[in-house]
Amino acid sequence: MIKAANKDPLESLFVIGDEVNRELLRDILEQYVRLDERGNIYPLSSFYEQANKNKIIIVLLARKALALRIGTSEAISPTELHRYIEIPGGSLNPTLRWLAENGIADDDGSKYRIWPQAVQRCSELLKRKEENGIAGRNESEKNISMSIGEALKDIIRQGGLDEGKTHREIYEMIARRRPKTTINASYNVIMSFVKED
Repeated sequence: MIKAANKDPLESLFVIGDEVNRELLRDILEQYVRLDERGNIYPLSSFYEQANKNKIIIVLLARKALALRIGTSEAISPTELHRYIEIPGGSLNPTLRWLAENGIADDDGSKYRIWPQAVQRCSELLKRKEENGIAGRNESEKNISMSIGEALKDIIRQGGLDEGKTHREIYEMIARRRPKTTINASYNVIMSFVKED
């Protein structure tokens, strides 16, 4: 009886090029987005409940799924990414750099894509309760990461502007959500929404 050649025990450590766990990719994305054959990404309501970092990860993963399925370009520039995620460049670019520095994304000539081997890590990052949506974070984290625009949208969504509020009351609502925001910046935003009494 001839013994079969021993398989190299290190074989399972090696990945083949851009090999991606498609089932895991589908499982991650199906709760946040829908895609079509033209390469469009349609965010679901659960997408909008996510922290900005998570939104960036989700869009990058959606681009990966589109590239695998229909052959579109996977890498995306910060400008293109901004079309999907309305966050300031001051938040977008540092997050993209963080993803690249931590081996999650490839920065290929100022265009970004998720490394195939990082899909599992993305799944873990998205599952972290403390980093999920705004509701899952403690008060100090909400205040640091929420932009003035997001604070206003949050106030409007909760019906805070339905009644006749004075500019001072609106300012106080924003200040509770963004205590580190400068008074002048907050005041200018408020004044663009309401007229002084």
